[in-house]
Amino acid sequence: MRVATFSRPLLGEGALNTWGSCCRSVLLRVTILLFLACACTCASGSALAAPRDHRRERDGADDRFEPYAFIGEVNNRFASEGRNLLDRRSEDDKSRVDRAVGFGFDYRVWGQDTSARQIVFGGQTVHTARTKVVASDSLASGTNQQDQFLEVLRDGTVFEALASLKIRWPFNWLSTSSGRAAVTAIYLKGQGGLIRSDVGSDDVLDNHFIGFGIEHLAGPYRDSFFELGTGRSELFEHDRRDWRFKAGASLNYTPGVDLSKGTEGGALGLFAEAWLDTDVGPGADDIQLYLGLFFDIEKVLAQYQK
Repeated sequence: MRVATFSRPLLGEGALNTWGSCCRSVLLRVTILLFLACACTCASGSALAAPRDHRRERDGADDRFEPYAFIGEVNNRFASEGRNLLDRRSEDDKSRVDRAVGFGFDYRVWGQDTSARQIVFGGQTVHTARTKVVASDSLASGTNQQDQFLEVLRDGTVFEALASLKIRWPFNWLSTSSGRAAVTAIYLKGQGGLIRSDVGSDDVLDNHFIGFGIEHLAGPYRDSFFELGTGRSELFEHDRRDWRFKAGASLNYTPGVDLSKGTEGGALGLFAEAWLDTDVGPGADDIQLYLGLFFDIEKVLAQYQK
């Protein structure tokens, strides 16, 4: 929408648009910082009011730190042109299906499995490489998952990093053989991120989010979630970067998990994710689809130690 001006404006239309975009960007960043500051204040105050049960932590009944890794493919056929320009993709390469690997963790800053309120700090990196960069016959040649993971990590052309702080409230509880467990929770989330490519300028691209969602905390579908919110994405035009509508959904499945019997399952699971980033208008939108395997790093290391 064009800015209405008088017949002799003090500032040109371009200057007004730039000023408005700057104000929206600053307001969004201040909103995210205020959310993170409030979450940190709640975490520090709650930690002082309710001491941790260190005995439970030593016994492994209250795992606070959960590292993981994943490998899969990302479908960028419906992604924005700005995202696809991050890579050196030739004109005849129309697949737009790339390999992706990454690491991540969730650390529960405050609260236990049975707490009515929990605060979780999380981080994740995503390394993406074009399918043609990675050997297309890796699976056919018998290359194992470890070799494929290292191959994409070495040849990755796009790097993404995310850091988030989440306040969640469990509302669905289940009695198990080991006690009471939270199955479902709603949450508020603030997330800061960046995108860096081996092409383009040296400046990283902002990718921020603030919103709410619902997630599964236990059972074979643990860590599945659906979230909605707004944020900033520097993949788009200057006047289309702020207060974008963002939505994400993930379906995770870990075979062998049985809460009634107390069975945790193995170190390997399947995941499928979908992400939407839109201005809810005539501007460019971004859709990404992920499909792959995730690994519980602690369980993988435990198998090597045996």
